[in-house]
Amino acid sequence: MNKTANFQLTQWEKTDRIMMEDFNRDNAAIDAALKSNADAITAEAAAREAAVTALASKSRFTKLGEWSLSADATTFEIPLTGIDWANWDKVHLDCGVKNGSTVTLYLNSTSNSIMQITSTWSGTIRPRYTLEPGYNADRMVSIRYAANCKVYTDLTYSNITKLIFKGSEMVAGSIAILWGEK
Repeated sequence: MNKTANFQLTQWEKTDRIMMEDFNRDNAAIDAALKSNADAITAEAAAREAAVTALASKSRFTKLGEWSLSADATTFEIPLTGIDWANWDKVHLDCGVKNGSTVTLYLNSTSNSIMQITSTWSGTIRPRYTLEPGYNADRMVSIRYAANCKVYTDLTYSNITKLIFKGSEMVAGSIAILWGEK
């Protein structure tokens, strides 16, 4: 009777007598090896998760969401309902388009002109809009775009449900990435 190189499992030849004890020993060895591998995988996953958590706590930026247009459009909506504004000093919205587009940014609805900031997106220029909740969801909304700052005292961050870009055609593949800053 021969044995495998790594786990010493039984390898019978035609002339060997097959015994139940051999099967039981082999199954016990396989079970132990599988358990050891599963434990090692679990430990590795936990170590990686701990490393990711530790790294994230050192970074002051966290990606909150990313959206892209799947088809050409004149409207691009960014939902904000899942954001806990009290967790962030600032929230940045980076936009990227493949062609020049003149857009107006609205809060919550295009029929409500609570806030409009008009800008041109083009080529490699990626406009950044910065919202400044200052860890306070009940603070009045302020949004910075370049040197332009708009402040509205009748709308708080907790009341923002979405940002809407509307204007000339934005092509498929245009993106918006939302970042939280601590």
